[in-house]
Amino acid sequence: MKKIDNFFHHDKWLSKILKKKTYSILNPSISMINYPKKIDFAYIKVEKNKKKLLKFFGKEKFKKINSNITFEKKIKFKKKPLIKIRSANNSDNKKVQVISSKNLTDSRFNVDKLIKNKESKLIKKEWVKNFFLKKRGNALHIIEIKNKIVGFVLLIFKKNFLIIDLIAIDKKFQNKGLGKKLIDYIEFFYFKKYKKIIVGTQSNNIQSLKFYKKTGFKKIKEDVIFHKHFK
Repeated sequence: MKKIDNFFHHDKWLSKILKKKTYSILNPSISMINYPKKIDFAYIKVEKNKKKLLKFFGKEKFKKINSNITFEKKIKFKKKPLIKIRSANNSDNKKVQVISSKNLTDSRFNVDKLIKNKESKLIKKEWVKNFFLKKRGNALHIIEIKNKIVGFVLLIFKKNFLIIDLIAIDKKFQNKGLGKKLIDYIEFFYFKKYKKIIVGTQSNNIQSLKFYKKTGFKKIKEDVIFHKHFK
């Protein structure tokens, strides 16, 4: 992202996908907003407990899309799941992109009716594609059944914790415990290296919320997501 000032940051990656001048707002405060001269779309995350800030952006005609719920889980030793899970290689790129675009359908981009469905799918494709281009993430693990890729998890490494950047299971194989097996595998594989797992999901994704609570994650934060379209 290219820094414009302390308020607006040009999101080149999202601008390219949406074909709109897109900006994120960082370090928000209640003050007069000086918008960039050329801007088509802006987004911001605001902590749920910052009521005055939420009200301020509402008055600025930013639309609440949903909330991002952040969970954490302490990593405990787990036995290796009895299913094939491996690290991704370049030949997995296209198949993982398909799973990402077809099964991650509850993001803020899907909820925003002014963003086309094909654009939402492209965002998820390009997101995971960036791993194979060595532009995003540190590890990507694949889960297979009968040599068919049925899911994956994309991870980002921090000093003493992991972030689940993306996790998806093919809809044909959901509700079979495969998501839990990916979480168990993370704990098995990274037990000696990291202390906890951090993950975010959307407030409208009820299935995901239930999944993280069921697998031992605890809610630690909630941010309200706002979008504003200028054209």
